[in-house]
Amino acid sequence: MKNYKYAIVYLDLKPEYAKLYNLPVKLPVLVEDMKKVANKNKLPLDVILRGLEAQYEISKDEYYKSYLVYFYYEAFKEALNKDDFEQANYYLNAAKKLGGEDYRFNFYRALLLKKSEQEELAELELKEALVKNPNFHLGHFELGNLMFERKLYDEALEAYKNALELNPEFLLPKLKIADVYIENGLFSEAIQELNELLEKDPGFVAAYVRLGILFNQLQRYEDAALIQEKGLKIDSENVELLYNLGFTYARLGKHLKAVEVLKKAAEISETDYILHELAIAYRNIGEYIKSYDTAKKAYNVAKKENKNLIALFLIKILSIIGNYEDIEKYYNELKDTEFMVSAKTFLMFAYISEGEIEKAKQLANELNNYGLYGNMVSILDKVEKYVDYLESIADEKYTIPLINSFDEEGFIDKLGLYENLKKNNIEIESLLNDEINEEISGLELITNALLLSGIDYGLGERVATLLARYLWKDGKGLFITRFLLRIYQDKVFGNFSTLDVFISDIIEEMKDLHFGLSRLLADYELNLIDFDGLIEYNLSEFEDIIKVIISYMHIKPLKSEIENEEFEDSKVQSLLLWLANLDELIKI
Repeated sequence: MKNYKYAIVYLDLKPEYAKLYNLPVKLPVLVEDMKKVANKNKLPLDVILRGLEAQYEISKDEYYKSYLVYFYYEAFKEALNKDDFEQANYYLNAAKKLGGEDYRFNFYRALLLKKSEQEELAELELKEALVKNPNFHLGHFELGNLMFERKLYDEALEAYKNALELNPEFLLPKLKIADVYIENGLFSEAIQELNELLEKDPGFVAAYVRLGILFNQLQRYEDAALIQEKGLKIDSENVELLYNLGFTYARLGKHLKAVEVLKKAAEISETDYILHELAIAYRNIGEYIKSYDTAKKAYNVAKKENKNLIALFLIKILSIIGNYEDIEKYYNELKDTEFMVSAKTFLMFAYISEGEIEKAKQLANELNNYGLYGNMVSILDKVEKYVDYLESIADEKYTIPLINSFDEEGFIDKLGLYENLKKNNIEIESLLNDEINEEISGLELITNALLLSGIDYGLGERVATLLARYLWKDGKGLFITRFLLRIYQDKVFGNFSTLDVFISDIIEEMKDLHFGLSRLLADYELNLIDFDGLIEYNLSEFEDIIKVIISYMHIKPLKSEIENEEFEDSKVQSLLLWLANLDELIKI
């Protein structure tokens, strides 16, 4: 009786299916593997290999041999993608043993060497593959990738162009050519390359991603928004587009939209950097609890290199919310790190908010060793007198309605605030609607609310941002409120910075809130107004507020000068007096 080594059955495949997956029309499959192919749309690779190996062993048929070599290379690629180098090498040698050292062997061996960080040997193998098959466009493409990673950009560019010339329908080289141009600062050439790519294939989402990043780098935020929005119409769940668009929206002052796209990105991929950006976006619109919860998620999933940065952000948020016990936990994790001084600052602010004055003074003394908050100990020694003065310069037409508008849970009742202000003949219509508003009415409400916050860092942050949401909802109003807040804090915490130092300290934060307005600060010397000009100046838009404040900080007029002049716009005089009164703190 004859013994059979293998029990093989032959699957009859539809020609179109066989062609699609490069399979023989009659596919040999071991009987023992038949249960693995039942009700499967795609045959498992291991099943295909075992069937072809068995068939070739018993028949030595050249027809099946060519398929077996092909699938050895497919198994090699699968193992390489899993970083299983040992298995990848096994299949590579199996293909070599059966099919010889043709150009495919050199090509795939190059990929293995490259991933094993043996780049020079990988280059030799790729070039050998191209000697054997000069028209192999993938070989040129991978040679380009290798040269690009080695920063040999001329060689990379030549290889990509060769790949594209050999196969104009293979568009990945155009994407990589754009990358070469970007790396060498040739941004116009990169944009042209990417636009040509999209003309050939409007659905090539990676090109939208590249253009969005490039426009962001060039500070062309409107263009970045348009191209990324277009890309999202093709792939609405592309995480890179959503994440980068969140950055773009923030720079355009569209913080509500930034939250929206970053939230969607985080739902798709809860990575530390996406969650961190979402936490920042929540913070920008005053959603502090959501910001804290999101930052905690980011911290819990963070890579080691990102953990400290997120811990510092958690300290900032907790100092605003008012929870110094949790701050101490994160602070202890940041001791002896590059973030220690910043962490110490926010812990000091939290202690002040909690009335832990002695603890705050101890930290202030430590910060003074770094040249920071040199006046804070003195301020804390006379804190009651300090706060009394701030309350005394506040306008009761605004402060009393504000105080009377807090509900039992400590939140401001927006409608109640409107009615309470109206009793004092102050009507701020924007409190009644939810549309984004770019009228500056309500400025005095912000400045007086800050005075009520005293030297409570967290309270100042919460009240200012909440009122900005009520008054302006989004956009330039959030920028202006943060700008006013930073000026207020600079003075009440005893820094009294010069104009250039102050702008240097806040400019990066301001860029993140509204890049357009931040340029007024960056180019502050071009936007200064002399005192006579201020007397005749009118506040009509947010930009005017910035110009008046930086001009005050530049010329430092006396309080008596401001009081004794007749200003064309009383709002300009009111803003200047607010600043001058804050500068009087230095005398207390």
